[in-house]
Amino acid sequence: TCEKPDGTKMPKIYFHEDSKGKLPIWRTSSAKRGRLVTQLYEREQQAMEEEYARLLYVAMTRASDRLYIAGAAATKNLKDGSWYSHIETSLKPHMQEASDWQGQTVWRLENSQDKPAKDKQEETEIITGRLAPPAWATLQPPAEKSPLWVPPSRIGLDPAEIGNSPASPGAVDRFKRGTIIHTLLQYLPELAPEIRADACRRYLARKGLQLAEAEAQDIAREVLLLLASPGFEAVFAPGSMAEVPLAALIGEGQALSGRIDRLAVTQTEVLIADYKTNRPPPVRLEDVSEQYRAQLAAYRAALTPLFPGKNIRTALIWTDGPRFMEMP
Repeated sequence: TCEKPDGTKMPKIYFHEDSKGKLPIWRTSSAKRGRLVTQLYEREQQAMEEEYARLLYVAMTRASDRLYIAGAAATKNLKDGSWYSHIETSLKPHMQEASDWQGQTVWRLENSQDKPAKDKQEETEIITGRLAPPAWATLQPPAEKSPLWVPPSRIGLDPAEIGNSPASPGAVDRFKRGTIIHTLLQYLPELAPEIRADACRRYLARKGLQLAEAEAQDIAREVLLLLASPGFEAVFAPGSMAEVPLAALIGEGQALSGRIDRLAVTQTEVLIADYKTNRPPPVRLEDVSEQYRAQLAAYRAALTPLFPGKNIRTALIWTDGPRFMEMP
């Protein structure tokens, strides 16, 4: 209570605002301050002292019945502006000298703390239990159950199977190949057509991918052929988006968390496209995996409320072919 804020907590940079905006100004020493820096310093000092006073108010008003105020100063002269000096200056005219403690005078300000008759009556009723608590105060809140978060590849499975890995012999290699193709289809459409092939080969030649030459050439051929083939204009139209994050409730107790491979939104429709690298891919709609169907159905259900009045289309893009297969 005997200390007060000093210049060590003042900001090092002040901001002077004029018609051109905010200008940062370094705080110089007192000997080098011009008129503007002096004004800014005094403004910050005033704000700091006001905050210091607000904290004193908070500290004093937290006591419910009694408040003890003490201080320890290195010298007999208290710092002007400290909490102790504020309290002493303001309250001492109203206090009485009560006792002497180890050579120090103790001052006291007290009242009878009498409550109005109405408050006393209410307090008695509460203590004696005459005021019954409301009914809701004795009820247990209903149990809440967190939804089961489902990745897109596991939609439609039994909940007990959702956490199991679909890995099988050769699945790791197929997963790596699929990840590389997805990455190329994310970034190559943003490049001019004449430089896509060079950018594709540079990416596939990165050491971290550890691709054999024949495998890299096969992937490049597949991706570049897809981007150059007719029928995919809507998927890669200007303004379409890649790897769009999505989270949504998709059913009782389940929530979807995934990314849409490609999303194109026009004035009248929304096209959701999902890349599949299966080799060979199915030719007929009825041969498409139920999991793929469930995945696109979940995407459609999640986006329909976000785009009212627009036709929501979903499609699988088989990279081996390539082929655009719209799903009903």
